[in-house]
Amino acid sequence: MVSDFCSWILLSLLLDRIVVLVLGTLLPPNISPQDLHFWNSAAPILALDGVLIFSVSFSLGMGGIPWVIMSEIFPVNVKGLAGSLVTIVNWLGSWIISFAFNFLMNWSSS
Repeated sequence: MVSDFCSWILLSLLLDRIVVLVLGTLLPPNISPQDLHFWNSAAPILALDGVLIFSVSFSLGMGGIPWVIMSEIFPVNVKGLAGSLVTIVNWLGSWIISFAFNFLMNWSSS
């Protein structure tokens, strides 16, 4: 189990280095103000790609760990009810955060 965790850490560090290497080779060494219009149009696409890559990699990696732990800590006679309650609380918390995000962005924007 520890070796699996260490291999995930090393893999994520390797992937981080590859991303930095690729972006470092793609970025021009001197960016003039005339070239910034390209990055202004590409920034939303890069942000969306980053969120999607993070979501997929988290779901494939560490995302399932709380669900496995939840299924192991409850006794068999309450596992169904407790699992349903944990799922409802998880989705409710996700909905509250998603719902409040727009209000927080409007409140904090300058």
